[in-house]
Amino acid sequence: MKKGMLVAFLLLLLALPTVAQERAVAMITHATGEVMVRHGEQWAEVDTVPVDLYSGDKVATEQGRAEIYFWRDGSTLVLDVGTNLTITETEEPTGWKVLRRIQVFLGDVWFELKRSFGTETELATPTAVGGLRGTKGMVHVRSEEESEFVLADGELEVLDLSNQQRQRLRARQLLRALRGQAMLIEVARMLPRRLELDIRPEQLPKVREKLQELIRQSERHPPRQQLPKISLRPGFVRRELLRRELEQQLREREEQLRQQRERPSLYPERYRPRPQPPVPTPAPPAPKPKPVPTAPKPVPPPG
Repeated sequence: MKKGMLVAFLLLLLALPTVAQERAVAMITHATGEVMVRHGEQWAEVDTVPVDLYSGDKVATEQGRAEIYFWRDGSTLVLDVGTNLTITETEEPTGWKVLRRIQVFLGDVWFELKRSFGTETELATPTAVGGLRGTKGMVHVRSEEESEFVLADGELEVLDLSNQQRQRLRARQLLRALRGQAMLIEVARMLPRRLELDIRPEQLPKVREKLQELIRQSERHPPRQQLPKISLRPGFVRRELLRRELEQQLREREEQLRQQRERPSLYPERYRPRPQPPVPTPAPPAPKPKPVPTAPKPVPPPG
């Protein structure tokens, strides 16, 4: 099977819905520390990955970090400690365009959103909304009064929710959006970097005090001790394990093909076909010399 066909089969298999009348739009692929998910009105603690996310689901990383992968275009988010966000995807009636909205209520989020035909992504904070397309960077939401956007690559058009003014943010720039004030753009002192995920919970940065008080009452989660484990929720599937297994098979197949191409011949030297000397190209025939015209003999005059 060719690589392209195998990859297409892999994506098709992973895109199959796991719950009737509901299709996953994203997935938590990595989680460390305390990570909570709300589906509908039910909260659960993430004790294993992967975890399917549906339109309208909320993820909170009060004492942890998590990575979110979007099925439609392969975009990713990395949520730092103390983050609270909601993701939604809605299709237009024509079915040709999908609007994805990432609502960050609090915290720090690394984003790497790829350019995709038919998908528009909005990164919304309490003070501004950024239209993302092929963009990489970080968003910081410190409260309902203050947020920042920093770009490492691409461009971002930001709408100020206070005065409905728009600003275009480019790579290596930082934008501050304070409620009731004009947005300010300046050169970023440091470019944002992707947050590490392979880290122990005790090595994570400390969360700010009274974090829950900075979030709206409707967006808060119950005490962690009251939350059930995500692995006990009905309909839970291990998508990421299946994806990793199929990718491992693909890598092993490619390695076998590479070894076959580089493997020396098992036949002895005397049995190998010897290269034949090149056949000399015959020279073109020399052109025949043209006959030299002779002068006509003089004719004697009569008489």
